Amino acid sequence: MSQPYKIGIFGPRGSGKTSLLTALYGYGQKETNPFSAKAGNSQTEEYLKERWQYWQKNNMAQPTPLQVIDLQLQFTYGNFSNLLEIKDFGGAMIMRDTNAEAEVRRLLKTQIYHFLQDCQAILLLVEYGTQEYEAFYRRLEIEVLLETLKVQFHRDSKPFGIVITKWDKNDQTKQAKSFNMQDYRQEHHKAVLYFETQHSDIYNLLEAASQNVSLFPVSICTPSGMEKPFVWAMDKIETGSLQNIQKFQKENPKVYREIIKRYKDFLAQTARKDLSSLAQTELSQVNKLFQKSKKYRRMAVLSIVLILCSAIWYFYSYYSFIKFVENSSLLPSRKGFDAILEYHSHSSWVMKVYEVYGKTGEKVYSNVLELSYHFPEEKDTAWRYSIYQAFLKLFPCYQYDDRLQSFSKKEEKLYILYREKKDWQELSSLQDKSSDKFAKERYIACSNFLEKYPHHSQIALVKRWRAEAQEGIHRQEFLEMCKQVQNTSVVEGISICKKFLQKYPDYDSAKKILAKLKLEQEKDIYNAIESLAQQKQYQKAIEECKKYLKNPEHKSYRNDVQKKQNFLANDWAFELYTPIYKLRDSYDMESFVKLNDLIDRYVQVSPLHKKMLPFLQKWKKWFENFKNGQSYYIVIEEATIGKKCSVVDSMWLWWPDSSITVNFNGKTASTQEVVDNWNPQFKTTCGPFWWKPGNPYSLVFSCTIHDRAKTISKSFYYSSHRKEAPYYFNGTISIPDGADSIEIKLSCSQAKPPQIPGYIQEDLEE
Repeated sequence: MSQPYKIGIFGPRGSGKTSLLTALYGYGQKETNPFSAKAGNSQTEEYLKERWQYWQKNNMAQPTPLQVIDLQLQFTYGNFSNLLEIKDFGGAMIMRDTNAEAEVRRLLKTQIYHFLQDCQAILLLVEYGTQEYEAFYRRLEIEVLLETLKVQFHRDSKPFGIVITKWDKNDQTKQAKSFNMQDYRQEHHKAVLYFETQHSDIYNLLEAASQNVSLFPVSICTPSGMEKPFVWAMDKIETGSLQNIQKFQKENPKVYREIIKRYKDFLAQTARKDLSSLAQTELSQVNKLFQKSKKYRRMAVLSIVLILCSAIWYFYSYYSFIKFVENSSLLPSRKGFDAILEYHSHSSWVMKVYEVYGKTGEKVYSNVLELSYHFPEEKDTAWRYSIYQAFLKLFPCYQYDDRLQSFSKKEEKLYILYREKKDWQELSSLQDKSSDKFAKERYIACSNFLEKYPHHSQIALVKRWRAEAQEGIHRQEFLEMCKQVQNTSVVEGISICKKFLQKYPDYDSAKKILAKLKLEQEKDIYNAIESLAQQKQYQKAIEECKKYLKNPEHKSYRNDVQKKQNFLANDWAFELYTPIYKLRDSYDMESFVKLNDLIDRYVQVSPLHKKMLPFLQKWKKWFENFKNGQSYYIVIEEATIGKKCSVVDSMWLWWPDSSITVNFNGKTASTQEVVDNWNPQFKTTCGPFWWKPGNPYSLVFSCTIHDRAKTISKSFYYSSHRKEAPYYFNGTISIPDGADSIEIKLSCSQAKPPQIPGYIQEDLEE
């Protein structure tokens, strides 16, 4: 459990101590406020809840009794969340007048001042609008507090927060009687100017006493800014705690356990991510140093133990050899000579022994000369030779003794013959293990024998044995390779065969297995391509074909894969082209956009698009012009006026002249009047008409018929649900009129999209 933060509240009667805590508790119960303040125990709950209800009912604070009340609040704001320990008290207990200095000093020893001395931060409450004489007493009270904190505890001053209470009474906010978070910076600026003007002596006094001084205007009429003094205090407490740990670490860099404990306590206390990250980094570095120091301590202890063990072992050897020299009667026996072999490595100790006891090696020398007499067997040859060598090392003064040298050389020759005979017997017996399981053992033994005895009489036989053992090793490794290939995939089997052939490049059986595996691998790849083609996953199938053809070792299915790749490319291109062809006759913006996207995908993805590319590029160019807007020239190909149309039904026409007028978005163009013998045919271009998709449009046709006697004109507004106006620029428009209709055939090259033909397959050779 983290320790509570101790925050002291200091202020005289009427400064708003109880009101501030009550408002903090009351507003902290509402989820809409940015902070939360819950009671930490039942006593706090009863005390603050009663005063909050009293304030809401009477709109005034309940008087605080002349006693000390212990309070605990669980305060939460953003990343801050901790238990606050606060003491509320009657302000009259610390107030002072000109005749009460002795009484004030006596009160400094009470519970209130002891608590303030232990607090980690202190909030000094000053009521807004304090009179000049009252400000004088506030300054005296603060001076006594600062003097007490410094004299009694001899440490730096704590963070001091100046809280200006009842801020709603200032002139600027008198009507609103509250301020909110949106203008808190402005209110804070006003409060600083007010305090520096009205209470400059108090502000200068606190700045001289502490580096951490800040000022906060608050009003119990609104929760806005209520949390800021407490958030500031918690921030300064946590920052100061981390700085104290770093200071302790700098002063005591080797006290790793205490430093680690303090960092862990701090991490359990704080909820701020920035301070936690910094503390965690410092903790990890200290842990590394601590582990390193523990490692060095263990190494030092281990070194001391090894030194002690070595000293004990040398002392034991020294003592044992002394006993051996004193009891020389053991020498004629095998046990005595074995003692020479055991202790000959301690020749430096031997010289000291003989210097101490004044003895010589004559006793041992006489027995060594009779060594071959006491132990003449051939099996003891190696043992006798080692005794001679150990004796000469123990007693260097006998190195030039003729008798001993002759015995030593004789024993050396006998030892070499014995060793050669012994090694030959072992090698011959090893050949009985003819299984390939022991081939490696036979090969090593033969190689050692040839290296040791290059002039042996049976050297040719040994070489033949080694060659047979080597073939056995090859067979054994080949069988192991076959087992591995059988239990793994084809790809891993090929890798295993290649490694084997790198070691034994002329092994034909391995080459055959490798060729078989490669053929099987190529077959699997081809079957996978076939499967992808059946599932119409053309892109993956073509990628697999490219991988296959890129590998120069793949030869068995190369022609088939090449043909398959070409067929797949055509099938894939056809599949991508099919939706394009289906939309070729669509004439609306949505279809045009979709068709444009399909053409882009076809050009980017399709491996074959040479033959279809010119058509598609031509269509894309037309679509860009259509989308951005362009001028259209409409050609009136022909116009047929029904005889029963209302425009001519009311008159008898002799050699009628007629003309057609097109009005598009207010722009008008007409054909020339011609004598056409009733059914006119025109080849007249009207325009230009500019239009862009999304723009509104109106299309009006006017038909004028006149002869010698009379002229009749009539306009027809042609409307449709289609949004694309150029749709009507190619084709015949039928306009009902009376009992008949007027047929007008139009054409416009700009409005007609280029033709998209059916898919043309690419040549397989390409």
